[in-house]
Amino acid sequence: MSDGIRPELAAFAQRMEGRLKENEKRGDWHAYNFYYLVTCIAANLGAMVRAYEVKSPEVVLRSAVDTANYCLMVADLFGELSIRRK
Repeated sequence: MSDGIRPELAAFAQRMEGRLKENEKRGDWHAYNFYYLVTCIAANLGAMVRAYEVKSPEVVLRSAVDTANYCLMVADLFGELSIRRK
């Protein structure tokens, strides 16, 4: 890794952004509560495991991205990552 973001992280972040855009119709995640988000994390982890077991790499990746997005939402709600909140 040189200075900057690792290529894998940049590619993963792009997928995260893509999935967030696909789901914009669901509204602002700031309206969600902690328990809902944690339930979504658990559900996506389960989907990831099932996809791995049936050897579906596309679904493993999508579930990993969705899980990461829900973790981002929790981090933003409780770590106030949004620039607009500062």
